[in-house]
Amino acid sequence: MTRLRPLLKPPPAAVPEPAPAGSRIQRIRDALADVLWWNSAYQPADPERAAETLHGRLLLSGASLLSFTVGVLSVAAGLTHLRIAALLVFCLIGIGSAPWALDTRMRLTTRMAMTTLVSFSVLTFVATFMLSLGRWHPALAFTLVSLICVPLHWIGFRRAVVERRDARPAVDLTPLRDGTWNDVVDRLRLREFSALYCAVAGAVLCMYAALRHRHIVDPGVYGYLTHVGPAWYLGLALIVVAIVIAPRADERVMAAVVLLLVVAVLLTPSLVYDAPRQPSATKHVDLVQQIRHAHHLDALVLVYNGWAGMFAAMAWLCDITGIREPMGLATFWPPLIGFFKVLALRYFAGKVLPTAYQAWIAVILGVLADTIGADYFSPQSVGYVIGLVAFGLALSHRRSVQRTLLLVSAGLLISVTHQLSPYIVGGALVILVVFRQIRPWWTPVTVLGPAAAWALLHWSQVKGFINLHDIGSSQNFHPPKTAGAVGLVRQPIVGETVHALMLGVGLIGLIGGLAVLRNRRTGAVWAYACCPAVGLVVVAVNPYGNEGIFRAILFALPWLSVLAARMFTSKRRLLPRIPLLAVMATMTATFLVAAFGLDDINVVRWSDLNTLRYFQTVGYSNSPANAYYVLQLGAGDLPASIPTRTNSHRPLKIEDLQDAQAANVDLPPATRMRILTSRLITYSGEPASQARIYTIWSPVSSEYGYDYGVETPAEFAELRDAFAAAPYWSIAKDLDGTVLFKFEPARYPVPTP
Repeated sequence: MTRLRPLLKPPPAAVPEPAPAGSRIQRIRDALADVLWWNSAYQPADPERAAETLHGRLLLSGASLLSFTVGVLSVAAGLTHLRIAALLVFCLIGIGSAPWALDTRMRLTTRMAMTTLVSFSVLTFVATFMLSLGRWHPALAFTLVSLICVPLHWIGFRRAVVERRDARPAVDLTPLRDGTWNDVVDRLRLREFSALYCAVAGAVLCMYAALRHRHIVDPGVYGYLTHVGPAWYLGLALIVVAIVIAPRADERVMAAVVLLLVVAVLLTPSLVYDAPRQPSATKHVDLVQQIRHAHHLDALVLVYNGWAGMFAAMAWLCDITGIREPMGLATFWPPLIGFFKVLALRYFAGKVLPTAYQAWIAVILGVLADTIGADYFSPQSVGYVIGLVAFGLALSHRRSVQRTLLLVSAGLLISVTHQLSPYIVGGALVILVVFRQIRPWWTPVTVLGPAAAWALLHWSQVKGFINLHDIGSSQNFHPPKTAGAVGLVRQPIVGETVHALMLGVGLIGLIGGLAVLRNRRTGAVWAYACCPAVGLVVVAVNPYGNEGIFRAILFALPWLSVLAARMFTSKRRLLPRIPLLAVMATMTATFLVAAFGLDDINVVRWSDLNTLRYFQTVGYSNSPANAYYVLQLGAGDLPASIPTRTNSHRPLKIEDLQDAQAANVDLPPATRMRILTSRLITYSGEPASQARIYTIWSPVSSEYGYDYGVETPAEFAELRDAFAAAPYWSIAKDLDGTVLFKFEPARYPVPTP
């Protein structure tokens, strides 16, 4: 029996033979392992460069995956605010950084600039494509984009985790000795990060002061600067000091300090005010809402219909994130676009300056000198940022198909977003080609080509803005003017804001001029010095509604900043830092005055906005010829909507009546009221018995007239009282000082023949 036992055992299970190394199953298994990163044998092609970019890749992919997950879960749970925050991060950072998640060689400055370009490109191109087809499917489009971005981030994140695990250094567990203060300082690295601690303390003070002074309704002259208190100024001073004492060798500290400066000066107004700081932002919000609800644009100003890239992108972004009222997005747009402007400026400056320290100085100068006000919720804010990225790409010494495609993407993005920006950007590239700073010679075509093609496709919408008689006219360089009344003078704040703007721009221009003289034998310096003139050439051709001069100054600032930054070296001695401290203090002061000095007439007031929205709800006409008109009494800008060709509500200003008597503020209030009524009835094209006309009186117009010497607040109040006393005008709405008057045709006296 013992001998038979082996025979009675069941036969062993058949063991499958291993598949050959080159079999299909093995190849699929290896591919899945590479995609999902199941094995731990991954090694980057360039370990040294991968170690430098490890933390940036890990942070970007990890944050993108986390924000996407939190956003999707928030949608399911109905957590609106968490959904907005999470999906904003994914849309603006995660989508743009996905194509570079597997690139272990790309440095962080380049990676963030390319993230900016790709994020805005995807948002704009996909939304514009849906808008042009008339098929608005935001959820489906976002799902398709996510199916590409999320796997890329997952692979990049897993690879970065393994790289970090393999390169993890030993932890120093030596206990802190009870030694001298120098031992504590060395262990905590207080000397290395003293500037960072100083800037963080300053930012905390600024945010604390801002949060304590929220909901400012009537900013007054100098805006929130007279409300926030001394703690805010102390915090800002600490950040300026941190810039001066920042270590020259550690770019991380300099980057953090600059970003905290942007937070202090740009996030504060978004916190203390409850609305945007530019009335034009509300018009753009209305265009975004029109796309979301009607899935097309039909603005009466046809140029908005052809260059709807930014509006379509923001409409898709609002649908993805669940933002119901884009006015909140418009309120916080300056700090948001300011963040991307810092990234683009750093990338651009790094291509033309020898050290990272000088590049960050150029970023600071470019931020503090920019008081043009183009950073509000507008297409030009996006065009400016992408233009900076295009400059950096063109100046890159690496020539590849990828660089060309990115340049074409930047050119197309600017072309479908803003009418003027691509020509200024392309003109600067032409100058750089002439000075042999960029190659190949056809690089400017990547920007000018899409701009010209897009303009030709929409020639019928833009031809009305082109006048051959304007070419070379000196009037093109004059900013818009407001004529004052006889015997009245403008308030000092108007001149102070202009002088502060010119002082800030002139200061970096002067420092940049000294840099040109010092490096006069360098061809690149002369190329950068000629680039600011491109904007002036474009303005000489087209004044852009007498606002072209501001766009010319705006696009001159980056070049002036990189020239001026050459004068600041990275020496560690104290004496070379004194000029930098003086420049930073001066630029900060000019920025505050020029940017916020006229907030009393710039900040949108909800009383004006809600009153004008109420006007849009009254009555309806099937024919635009039988429209409802609302006349703004007084000068300045109110948050009126851009009328559509099929809409029956039309906002007007007194100058639209084209009548000298109607604009005469020296007439008695009752006489002005009668003249305005008569001219408005005539403008409507309807008999008095059928006229559908309104007028609006706003405190903003009162302050505007006082600041610019048009009329005193008392005189403007008398005009309001004259309308209130007239029997044929009634008060349709009175909200926090803003009064909407309605014309009563039955009470209007019929003129006798």
